[in-house]
Amino acid sequence: MGARLCLLGFSANPLSLIFNTLQALAPPQELIIIENMRAEDSIPYDCGLPHQRIWYEDYTRREGDTFFFAVGGARVKEALFDFFAGRFPLSRDQFVNLIHPSVQLAHQHHLDHGIHLEPGCIISPFADIAFGVSVLRGASIGHHTRVGEFTSISPGVQIAGQSRIGRRTTIGIGSVVFDHLSVGADCLIGGGSVVNKDLPDGVVAYGNPCRVVRERTADGV
Repeated sequence: MGARLCLLGFSANPLSLIFNTLQALAPPQELIIIENMRAEDSIPYDCGLPHQRIWYEDYTRREGDTFFFAVGGARVKEALFDFFAGRFPLSRDQFVNLIHPSVQLAHQHHLDHGIHLEPGCIISPFADIAFGVSVLRGASIGHHTRVGEFTSISPGVQIAGQSRIGRRTTIGIGSVVFDHLSVGADCLIGGGSVVNKDLPDGVVAYGNPCRVVRERTADGV
């Protein structure tokens, strides 16, 4: 992590989770939130870390600046990256990983950049986590499982070994994905679901067993 960490965008709940992780790590010397949409929200609690909020047009790049997403939605993260990458410019290797000290991280694994691993997560041997993924509290990623870019794994999700999770997919709280399965890109899986068969791209699915309800709309609903 560089001397200055730049958080991109503003969303109160993801920010609270990011600050929680930063409190458990060696915090950056300077913390700024760069906004591209006017937000009236305040930081949701006293984070205990000095920070500054600025409009993206007022941001001046410094050598050594590092970056992280301050929004949660899978599709929103990708759109935010495209927005800022086209203006600064910005590359993926300038994003840091925020990994809480309580995470159980296997020695044999692959993590890209811009990944948030929250308290109590388990990342099993040979798991492959792509750019911009969020794995929230107490979730588990099985051995030899691949999680695609910008995907969000909600608290308590259990993904068994040798599975494939597509990019920009959201898996709801407490869901289970059985081993050797493939979940497509741009899927939205409802909380508490039990995925026991492959799911195609771009669907909304939920239940036990998990069933496709409809195709996902362009606006992400």
